[in-house]
Amino acid sequence: MDCDKITSSQNPKIKELLSLRERSSRDESGLTLIDGLREVLCALEANVTLKELYFCKELLHRHNADHVFKKLHTLKVKCVEIPKAIYLKLAYGDRKDGILAVCKPGTFSFKDFVSTENSFFLVVEGVEKPGNLGAIFRVADAVGINGIIICEDKTDLFNPNVIRASIGTVFCVKAVTATRDQAYNFLQTNGIKIYASSPFAKTIYSQVSLSERLAIVIGSEDKGVSDFWIERACANLKIPMRGMADSLNVASSAAILLYEVLRQRK
Repeated sequence: MDCDKITSSQNPKIKELLSLRERSSRDESGLTLIDGLREVLCALEANVTLKELYFCKELLHRHNADHVFKKLHTLKVKCVEIPKAIYLKLAYGDRKDGILAVCKPGTFSFKDFVSTENSFFLVVEGVEKPGNLGAIFRVADAVGINGIIICEDKTDLFNPNVIRASIGTVFCVKAVTATRDQAYNFLQTNGIKIYASSPFAKTIYSQVSLSERLAIVIGSEDKGVSDFWIERACANLKIPMRGMADSLNVASSAAILLYEVLRQRK
């Protein structure tokens, strides 16, 4: 397949890509970086608009990526070959797939959320670490959640590290960013019960019925769920802790609670 080549790290396009590491540049341009073959595949499956694709021939396993290039050729997405040194400056994490893309992620609103008799949502409040937010999206995708509401966002949804940690599932799960009041109004208007996760709760998460339409609320790494949700929840749920630690990682807590919903609904 015909493609362009960039060999200098001083190329304006490379500088532009490096700027997408900063949230201000992502917010201004509406673009972000996708690093990794699986992540690019998820974006394509979710019909995300890919602007350009960059690859390092030295690192790329072409037999795994051929179908990606074929689809990009059909979509007329520009492909650019870059040397290993430049790729390593742009890439995230330790897994070097030799492929990354620039994309314009789609956005959702509450109008895109469909509330049915047994739908369930996740409210994520104040989670700061991109790795945690990405891991939460992986779990949400795995259990088939109807949507995620992000309140008091401390990291942007399409931070490249969120994309990487989610293995691209951040593109596959409907998510909106909203204030606490906006999120609460949506849940109340649609008759969705609210359950907040708290280590100080008296009710163990497995002791309540989670078969109706509901939303699980999880809080930040350091402060947990705010009083706003604790006071408005129909029940506060705790995960039993029998060791020295008094709480779990937020992504681990989300996994336990969401899979309990799935277990009860079989």
